[in-house]
Amino acid sequence: KTPLYVHAIINSFFIQSAWRLNGGGSQLADQLSQIITSKGGQVLTLSEATDYVFEGKEIQALKLKNGSQILGKHFISNTHPRSTLEMVESGKLRKLYVDRLNHLPNSTSSFTVYCSLKRKVLKHNNHNTYCSLDENIWTSDQTNQAEGKWPQGLMFYTTEDSMNPGFAESLTLIAMMNFSDVRQWQDSKIGRRGKDYEDFKDMKAQLILNFATDYIPELESMIENMHTATPLTYRDYTGTFEGSMYGIIKDCQNPMKSFLSPATKIPNLKLTGQNVNLHGMLGVTMTSLITCAFRLDLNSLIEKIRKA
Repeated sequence: KTPLYVHAIINSFFIQSAWRLNGGGSQLADQLSQIITSKGGQVLTLSEATDYVFEGKEIQALKLKNGSQILGKHFISNTHPRSTLEMVESGKLRKLYVDRLNHLPNSTSSFTVYCSLKRKVLKHNNHNTYCSLDENIWTSDQTNQAEGKWPQGLMFYTTEDSMNPGFAESLTLIAMMNFSDVRQWQDSKIGRRGKDYEDFKDMKAQLILNFATDYIPELESMIENMHTATPLTYRDYTGTFEGSMYGIIKDCQNPMKSFLSPATKIPNLKLTGQNVNLHGMLGVTMTSLITCAFRLDLNSLIEKIRKA
């Protein structure tokens, strides 16, 4: 379904800049937080937003779950559009627009196994590794999941041990998973999903480890600690609909249907994030610039970035 231009842009991005961050991607959030606070801003955590408070056609404030409100002149939402719509009272946006966004299909989610490794037991590979049992790699998991054959493929990568260069400190294994596999626990909360859910995770983790052992012999003996994440984990930590990895699917058969503008009919509400323009890290970066263009001169902004 994905339009060719999306593949082309992402390919170009990786060809020109196939880099990883030493120390992990969390540094991006840390640096952004430091920049915001250095400019007099404030970063709030454990502060769930529930509603926009309107005055006429514009938003006056953002209401938090604890009952407090954050006043503002301009609001930018980088949550999944469905989550944003849930916070807007009925009638503020056209029903046709709301229905379109609510019915756009989302990309699949995943099941992830995070492994902390014993020291100097696994060589570090400076690349991702993709494994598949089926030559039809794009639909094999959806097809075989229904038949109880899972996983049919996975991706794994290592992070290097800074104390022991050349060896892996951790291993991450990712396999596609549909939200339907965890739907029975969709109304539960993190850490309170029950024994059935924990057993489900243990069983799926073992299946992934069994699969990966064909590529990394004696893998289980190398693991010191292990944690897992399901579509529910991603949904609850990132706020994306059904834990979708890459947000709304872009459709080459009907590109305008899956196109979202950063601007909305609410004058002081803008959208950003991977659902608006492109998928993943590249999409977030490019969309942020497009969203900024509604408040700033885009050409001068790009020029500042080039000189930085």
